[in-house]
Amino acid sequence: MGYDIKLALDAKAQLGETPIWHPEKGVLYWTDGFAGEFRVYDPETGKDKTYQVGDLIGSAIPCTDGRVLLLLDTGLALFDFADESVTHILDVEPGDDANRLNDGRCDARGRLWFSTVSKLFGTEAYQPEMTGALYMVDTDMTLYTKMIGIKQLNGIGWSADNTRMYVVDTYNFKLYRFGYDIETGGVSAPQTAVEIPESLGYADGMCVDADDNVWIAHWAGKVSKWNPESGELLETVEMPVPNITCPGFGGEGFDTLYITTSKFGISEQDLLTMPLGTSGGLFALKPGVKGRESYLFSPAD
Repeated sequence: MGYDIKLALDAKAQLGETPIWHPEKGVLYWTDGFAGEFRVYDPETGKDKTYQVGDLIGSAIPCTDGRVLLLLDTGLALFDFADESVTHILDVEPGDDANRLNDGRCDARGRLWFSTVSKLFGTEAYQPEMTGALYMVDTDMTLYTKMIGIKQLNGIGWSADNTRMYVVDTYNFKLYRFGYDIETGGVSAPQTAVEIPESLGYADGMCVDADDNVWIAHWAGKVSKWNPESGELLETVEMPVPNITCPGFGGEGFDTLYITTSKFGISEQDLLTMPLGTSGGLFALKPGVKGRESYLFSPAD
């Protein structure tokens, strides 16, 4: 299906990631992971406010108290707009500077799920034994380790009835489906919901639409849409730039799909040509289906 894909913001991000819509403010939170930037894009004005957080950043998640939860290099922190302060609240893998916090999302009860990944993943120096883990932080700030020995997990999302959790396994070209207990945050053993063809490229971030279909970004100029119960590929969206990192629904009625990208690994010479020159930009399209609101994080007092 052909879409009118618009360049919403020529951001030239090193590693754009995790677009999360704030419905009350009508803005999009997103990050430039390698630049250490938390960013706020207002589609009404076209303005994009950048906040330096002084660290590698995986995700930025709105909080119920107006602050922002930052998934930084080594741990979790809270960002306060009032004074632009960053307050660290939880170390995740103390003493291990080989990994960084990666993609994260909250469930319907405000529990945070996220993964860690080797800082060398994606480089020639990476080795398969360089592994991370999948974690959950409960509402009382207790940290639980859910999976270990993982190479790179990315996007996380849930079905509308909260009985399924979906997680992208980038390294193994899979989408996992977990049975989910919303009352406890418990999960079943993961099952492979989708075997992702390597021809689509590495799978990165993802989001779930109102019909419980999963949209996955690929590091090969594509966004794919899947039925995670049948494993059927429903459609593929061809993007104008190669490094696609994460989709997320936003806008009025969540009818806009925002898509972050990266200019990482593209030469300065190639960035002078079009459309490669828009790599790292924030893109938007109307997919004809609505998404769902992302859940907020409730920080402990």
